[in-house]
Amino acid sequence: MSLASGCTCRSSYADTAPSALRAPPPNSAKNRVLPAQATCRIWGRPGGGRGYGWVVPLYCRVFALDLLINEQCSGRCLMKTRKIFLTTLVLFATFSAVALVRATVNAETTSTLYLPIISAAPPVYISEVQISSTFGGNLRVNGEVRVSGSTPVFSVTVNVKAYNNLDELIGVGSGLTEFVATLPGEPNPFEIYTLASVSQVAYFTTEITSWQSSSNKTYASATVIDIEVYVDPMDVVAVTTIRNDNSEPILNVVGLAWTLTQVSAYLITPVTDYLAPGETFVFTRTISGEGGMPGYMPDVRVAAQGEVVP
Repeated sequence: MSLASGCTCRSSYADTAPSALRAPPPNSAKNRVLPAQATCRIWGRPGGGRGYGWVVPLYCRVFALDLLINEQCSGRCLMKTRKIFLTTLVLFATFSAVALVRATVNAETTSTLYLPIISAAPPVYISEVQISSTFGGNLRVNGEVRVSGSTPVFSVTVNVKAYNNLDELIGVGSGLTEFVATLPGEPNPFEIYTLASVSQVAYFTTEITSWQSSSNKTYASATVIDIEVYVDPMDVVAVTTIRNDNSEPILNVVGLAWTLTQVSAYLITPVTDYLAPGETFVFTRTISGEGGMPGYMPDVRVAAQGEVVP
């Protein structure tokens, strides 16, 4: 080690530095993660006396393969160790100052560190799913998607794969959500049909395979303020009141009433051509085949949306 004039240093494996800087044994696995690592801190008051300026005193720990030395120095020091050459030392001191040490390593062995690729979560997700069947006994999957943030998405495609108890793929299906736009705070239903017999299905998977982040039209939802459900032995009738809580009119409003257990097809239909701000509108929809005995009350969901002029 070469010392500058007036500098004194101690080199040892003893715990000369504060406990926060005490290093592990020289041959520990931690020291072999990277060829070299340097961490330094400064304690003391900057400019506290003549001759040492901003460094009072300096504690360093240096990891380099199987070489590890703790240095405690006062004054200005030039430190050299085998296989290590510190080329850049940037010191910035505040009341409790911290020093940043950048090191380049001349070593026979190098290591490569690979970082994982982290991608952003998709803006839309499947919030609920329910197995159903067609009248012929094939697998049908009903479900809903929602957006995860405050931005709508469009033309969401959902894919379904069905497997038997041997993990063999026995049926696939794909389709779009019922509404073109999936708006914040509003579920968007889907129904996917496969040719797999329900009796042969051990499990199935659902996956969103595509969506659009923009559209040449602007969509807005109408607020559902009331749903009255009437059940007879065959069908379910939903009488829904909607209101335009937007500041602009909604044009070409369409609506849908559905359940996640229904076997009849989802049927999205026109509601009204024009819904002014603050205006309410009542529409009726029938869900075929969802009726039941007295006391039965299915979980009916209703949504309505339309276009607005930007």
